[in-house]
Amino acid sequence: MIDFKSQTMGFADIFKGLFIELNNEGISMIRNIVLSVSVVSVLFGCGSKTPFITKEYSDWNSITPADTNIFQTVILIGDGGEPELEKPDPVLTMLRAHLTISNNQRPDSLIEVQSAAPQTPSLTRGKIAKNVPMVAFLGDNIYQFGLPPEGDDDREEMEKKLTRQIDVVKESGGRLLFIPGNHDWNRSRPGGLEAVIREQEFVEKYLDTTDVFLPKNACAGPVALELNDDIVLIAIDSEWWLTNEARAEAPDNNCGTESEFDFLIRLEDMLDDYDDRNIVLLMHHPVFSNSNHGGHYSLGDNIFPLRLINPKWMIPLPVIGSVYPLLRKYGVSRQDIPHPKYQELITGLLAILEERTNIVVASGHDHNLQLKIHESMPFVVSGSASKVNFVARARKTEFTHQSLGFAKLIYYQNGDVWIEFWQPHPDTPMGERTYMKLLYSFTEKEAAEDPQSRINYQDSVKYLAAGPEYAASGFKKFWLGKHYRD
Repeated sequence: MIDFKSQTMGFADIFKGLFIELNNEGISMIRNIVLSVSVVSVLFGCGSKTPFITKEYSDWNSITPADTNIFQTVILIGDGGEPELEKPDPVLTMLRAHLTISNNQRPDSLIEVQSAAPQTPSLTRGKIAKNVPMVAFLGDNIYQFGLPPEGDDDREEMEKKLTRQIDVVKESGGRLLFIPGNHDWNRSRPGGLEAVIREQEFVEKYLDTTDVFLPKNACAGPVALELNDDIVLIAIDSEWWLTNEARAEAPDNNCGTESEFDFLIRLEDMLDDYDDRNIVLLMHHPVFSNSNHGGHYSLGDNIFPLRLINPKWMIPLPVIGSVYPLLRKYGVSRQDIPHPKYQELITGLLAILEERTNIVVASGHDHNLQLKIHESMPFVVSGSASKVNFVARARKTEFTHQSLGFAKLIYYQNGDVWIEFWQPHPDTPMGERTYMKLLYSFTEKEAAEDPQSRINYQDSVKYLAAGPEYAASGFKKFWLGKHYRD
């Protein structure tokens, strides 16, 4: 029997949260929602418990990297804030195995991984020989409400959830970086700003170092962490944008960002600064998702909607139960992509990301594995380190998998950047690779010749059209318009 009194959020709070943002058209909308239950169940009820791979790449396992010399790996692992504490955790066990294999070894198969000898890299591009794996934890590092103050009854347990993740990387000789998610912000409730700072201070003290939790001081970012001369991680706090509670703005907390507009300008400038490097943009909230936060739900979610709030609340509410998933789809929650505030973030990001060819955007938030290629740019969701939820199959998304696991970026000496997705497997600690793909090939850019250096001013003054160096970015066009650039 369910003890409702022991739950943090009562039913009154649940439905208050559901309807708080509804307008006068809400009743009419609910009527339409109930009538469309059967249609929605068909549209969103087909998930990816087995890996879904678009037909175009169904032969993925027959394509292997041209190079064998790895100079850097970056493991993307999100939403790990509920690890097993009393027994081996399947994803952390797999993570440890990946971190402890030979640094320059490419795992072509589960059998070969266990027997292959290390390879010696050739420094054809002057990169570092030692591959020290980087693990990027993509937020929601402690469920459900982040790290409470010292002296709180739950403090010790919450610390264990965090140190369980840290110790795997620390003991395996890897590097790590945490970014915050909405649960680290006290689940987007009052006190979130203080909770994020507590978590940062704990991680830094535990590891006795800095630059392991970014952005600092609950600031928005962006913050760059250079792994080497070729790869940079850029961390942003997407919950800073979405929260409706107190947040740090410049000059408070030594933050450099004071508004959403300022944040986008600073991010665009940073992307320009690192235009000659591989960039991994780390943010908790995904730009695209075929899962719950993107408005996709299973038939079970429509029948048992309360399990979306608490997995223990398995109460059947057929027909009327579809109201909750569809209100989420229509943007009631700030944590969901359809919400107007979330849409502002996506619009701004896509405007400054367009036409860039050196970036992987990595997120968590939804508890599954996804890969979407949008205008040649890869968007990764890797949020199933400790939880799994529904993800829909869709042709516009290249890969989806409703499974525990993580994603792994592999950078080769020849400039190729590959991604692999892994899930735990009972027969080997390395786990099972469920998909891999060449994302892009990146070579160092040659400095472009200044067009004005070729102009001959000998006889007279010449009037010239503005050169390509004055071209406006997508972000500037979005905010300021084209201004006769056509």
